[in-house]
Amino acid sequence: MRYFDNNEHWDNFHRVARSQIGCSFLHMSMVEGRSFDCSTFVGWCYLKSGLLTQVKYGFYPTKWFQDNPSYLLDNIRYHFENYLKSGVKVVEIFTEETLFRGDLIVLATWKAGVPNHAAIYLGDNQIIHCRPGKGVEVQPFEQCWFQKRLENIFRLENI
Repeated sequence: MRYFDNNEHWDNFHRVARSQIGCSFLHMSMVEGRSFDCSTFVGWCYLKSGLLTQVKYGFYPTKWFQDNPSYLLDNIRYHFENYLKSGVKVVEIFTEETLFRGDLIVLATWKAGVPNHAAIYLGDNQIIHCRPGKGVEVQPFEQCWFQKRLENIFRLENI
């Protein structure tokens, strides 16, 4: 069973994520109520909702995806493998599949095949993410170019 099929789990996670709408984008920042980048925002949401026991980010240069195209996926996998709360597992999906609320989606916004952006699917064709010049925002997923750039889906399931 998908973890976020439980309405109590979803309501908590959804509330946590939406509480940061309007925060600005700042590379490598994870300051509640103030600033994030796409990766730190997603990590913060999982941490504050109790799904991750900790979040650890090392320094990564602004254009990290040019030198290390696997960094974002490696970082997401590392956190889920090492810090995911007990009773929950993550499933990584590589094929185009129906998205469900709470799915962590990874996009290639710079160049096809180079995953460099993370967002959370909210359901009802909406994503929440943090991006340069916009900060944390909710926007339609299927009506923007993001849908064409989907690379990976990470879905939480109950054990």
